Amino acid sequence: MKKRLFSILLFVLFIYGPAFQLSGQLSQGGKPVEIIASIMQTVPVIDIPSLSSEQSIANPGITELSKLKHLYFANIYSIKANPQSSGKWIDDQSGNKIWLLGIRSDESYSIGLILSKFQLKGEARVFVFNETRSCVVGAFTKLNNNTSDILPVTHIPGKCIYIQLEMPAEQTDYGELIVGEAALAYLPLFAEDPDRFNMADACNIDINCPEGAEWQDLKRSVCRIVINGNKFCTGTLINTANSSRESYILTAAHCIGSQGEANKSIFYFNYESPTCDGPDGPTTHQISGSNLISTGDTLGEDLNRDSLDFTLVKLNVRPPDSFRVYYAGWNRTLLPASETVTIHHPQGDVKKISFDFDPPQTGYHVVKYYPEYVLYSHWRILKWDLATTEAGSSGCPLFDQDKRLVGLLTGGEATCVSSINDYFTKFDYSWNYYDEPAKNLHFWLDPLNSGAYSINGLDYDTYVDPSETESLKVFPNPGTGDYYIQLDRNSNKDGMFYICNAGGEIIQSGKIKKDNIFRFALPEFPAGIYFIRLIFPDRIYTARIVHLPD
Repeated sequence: MKKRLFSILLFVLFIYGPAFQLSGQLSQGGKPVEIIASIMQTVPVIDIPSLSSEQSIANPGITELSKLKHLYFANIYSIKANPQSSGKWIDDQSGNKIWLLGIRSDESYSIGLILSKFQLKGEARVFVFNETRSCVVGAFTKLNNNTSDILPVTHIPGKCIYIQLEMPAEQTDYGELIVGEAALAYLPLFAEDPDRFNMADACNIDINCPEGAEWQDLKRSVCRIVINGNKFCTGTLINTANSSRESYILTAAHCIGSQGEANKSIFYFNYESPTCDGPDGPTTHQISGSNLISTGDTLGEDLNRDSLDFTLVKLNVRPPDSFRVYYAGWNRTLLPASETVTIHHPQGDVKKISFDFDPPQTGYHVVKYYPEYVLYSHWRILKWDLATTEAGSSGCPLFDQDKRLVGLLTGGEATCVSSINDYFTKFDYSWNYYDEPAKNLHFWLDPLNSGAYSINGLDYDTYVDPSETESLKVFPNPGTGDYYIQLDRNSNKDGMFYICNAGGEIIQSGKIKKDNIFRFALPEFPAGIYFIRLIFPDRIYTARIVHLPD
């Protein structure tokens, strides 16, 4: 049921800025210290004997019944290793302290990591590489610290990888580091694997084929997502009504449905073949980690057809200009498009494009597939005219004839053999079917409450007024009761603050004296998501708070 948001939350501008907005989840570059072969041979290696080991974390997989189009490609193995209990410490000739640990799985094509505790200090840095050092990831430094304390690390090709922590001679405390989990790929992910290339079925069309010529801007908004190191989906970098260039990614809730999954996601931009039917593409444009903003997933509640299959996350950092990203526009009108296009990563492969030259129908991801979604909340593609979607395409955008997003993929029956019946969650339903900010897109994508029904896309280098992009730092976040906010600059005048719960109800309000530090408390409120808005005559700020009382 559509409901009215509390009016104070609708007419003011917000700038959302979590505490870790300025900390990077991009690798910092550099090379690890070279260790001579005789010493490397003495480094302890955790051997994972079998992907079916009792320590393997259960992989739910995809059932034929559900028809959801995410793709599992790896098993998760619990490691829980740290420099105090595992691995080997050595000193190099300059007195630098180096810790090394190997992880081997003879059955895997590649290995990814979840660093379940990552808070480095000083000049400490971490690299991950394979035995031949043909693939090196890092350095990860204190610039990669974030409030979740989690850092997912992309898959490294090979059956054995090493994690290397380095610390200068004068430093005695590296901080905190725990290697929590290893993701062991049972499907090939890299071009050097002979079985990898062209994993997507033959009818799929590379984005840089002639059919994709008119979609070269929109393709830069679409990214491949790896969740938990073991699941492929697709997402879209999406524009806001005030063109704020917030780093919002829209995908399916069955891809990312929790803060834990948002923490453990890696987003790959520009993964595409450089030519039509050409070679594999680079995966270097990647950002690790995100913050859950809103989701229509209510499957933890009563299963009464009350879920919408969308999730909005915010990347831990804005994509740098070198990524040349595009922020996709959208259309939330009720009328069906005259024709549609989707851009996606089937089987986690390079970017592809599919076409339907007919209007979609209002449909439903039928009961036998997944009965908990809201009735009539999907656009149904009766039949793709060119190409199809596959596992790994979940969350991909459905664009209308004006190149605006109108839906995102839940799943369906379409394959290259029979390209019928795909279902895309309607953007209109995701917009404000629910009125709570934590369950809709309206609050985040139209912060001025402009009432816009459609907007165009935005290129990465489009000028934006700096006053619309100032960040707001809340700490600690998550927290237990007492919070502090640091503004990027002093306001010239006093202002007002409003704190609301996830349902949009204001629970605290008051005046703020002009200062760059603001203190507030939520001592008696239950655990959950809260939003704070600071309103000054010349600035308005908004932040999301994760409240976890003792």
